[in-house]
Amino acid sequence: MKSSPLLLERHVFKRVEITAAEDPDKDAVNLMSVTLTCARNQEERNRFRIGLRLKLAPHAEKTPAYTGEVDVEGYFRVSPEISAERQQMLAVTNGSGILFGAIREMLIGITARGPWPPLMLTTVS
Repeated sequence: MKSSPLLLERHVFKRVEITAAEDPDKDAVNLMSVTLTCARNQEERNRFRIGLRLKLAPHAEKTPAYTGEVDVEGYFRVSPEISAERQQMLAVTNGSGILFGAIREMLIGITARGPWPPLMLTTVS
């Protein structure tokens, strides 16, 4: 197996706020919005900070089991063998996927201990 040209050095959850509804509607779904940020290190151009903010809100006047917001930041390094033009694309595309997976695991862990069935985020691209 070959190593990835993208290395996750660390990730941190800057905000995790999940609220369980008192009396959710059984068929309610969340409106999910995701905001992505990217910053490139000015001294070490192959290092990136990727931020992902996920908001879970009610959709269509129905109350879902859980609502909230999760912010995570990841610090990535791209192999210097990757061209400078492709480094940011690789960091953003693959880095955001890694961070979304971390959010998914955090949410399922938290909501599995809540009053309603666990919340499993769908796969996105």
